[in-house]
Amino acid sequence: IYILMYTIIYSELGFGWDISRTTNATVLIIKAAYGGATMAGDFRPPSSPPSFASEGKLVLRDDRGNEDTSLKPGHRFIDMLSVVNDTLSNLTQIVPEEDSYIIKGFVWFQGFSDAINRKLAPQYEMHLTNFVKD
Repeated sequence: IYILMYTIIYSELGFGWDISRTTNATVLIIKAAYGGATMAGDFRPPSSPPSFASEGKLVLRDDRGNEDTSLKPGHRFIDMLSVVNDTLSNLTQIVPEEDSYIIKGFVWFQGFSDAINRKLAPQYEMHLTNFVKD
């Protein structure tokens, strides 16, 4: 099992071991973890409309902390795709015995920041559905 990580290891290691043992296959886990992020803002997928957290527009922040009023995807959505694409384009450097890959799964642990906001919580299903499609 290989874990490319940008933060510390949690339960994904045990998950990867179990998948590897069960399938008898090489498993690569690409971890992209960002605390305090919302699906409505930070991870907003391209096909989701902007979210409204109160009477005004939800204030989105770019990776420098500046207000982002565009309709582009959330900066963590873009960051996550960059991590995945960079990893897969350098696969043979990370897992030398593998020169191709098949993506068979995607694990998503996120939602608390949306769940505790009564305006964002009802939008979560729509954003997550768009996230998976996009």
